[in-house]
Amino acid sequence: MKKKQLSQLQQNVDSYVRDLNTSINAAVNKFYAQMSEILEDDISHNDYILPCTVTFEELVQIVEATFHREKPFTASVSSRANRVPLIRQLTYYIGASMGHTYNHMYNALNVLYGNKVIKNHATIDHSIKKIKDLLSINDPKCITLRLQIMNAVIKYVERNERTI
Repeated sequence: MKKKQLSQLQQNVDSYVRDLNTSINAAVNKFYAQMSEILEDDISHNDYILPCTVTFEELVQIVEATFHREKPFTASVSSRANRVPLIRQLTYYIGASMGHTYNHMYNALNVLYGNKVIKNHATIDHSIKKIKDLLSINDPKCITLRLQIMNAVIKYVERNERTI
C-alpha cells in the first residue's frame, strides 16, 4: 500500500475508534442513570438512617468490605483514581449525615490508620461539600456509589439486629 492509502486507512480507523468510544460512554452513562433510578427507588425511604446506628469505624469497615478491590482507606490511600477518592468522600458525607462530627471522624481515622488517610478536618469539610454538589446535579457515579454504601450499611445493620 502507498503512504497515502495507509494514511487514509489510519484516519478511518481513528474515526471508528472515536465513534466507538462515544457510543460506549453514552451507553455507560445511560446505564448509570438507569441504575441510579432503580436503586434510588429501592432505598429512598432509608435515606434517614438513624444517627450513629453504626459507628464511624464500622462505616469505614463496611466501605472497605464493599469496595474490597479498591480498599479506599488502606491500600489506595494515595490513589487519585477518580473512584477511590469519591468513595472516601462519600464515606465522610454518610458519616456526617449519620451524626458523626468531623472531629470524631478525623480522630477515628487517625486511630485506625494513623495520619495516612487525612491530614486535617478541612479534608472532610471539602469532601462533604463536593458530595453535596455532585448529588445536587444528580451525578450518576456519585449516586450509584452512595446507594451501594447505603445498601451495605442497611445489610450490616439488619445482620447485627440493629434498628434503622
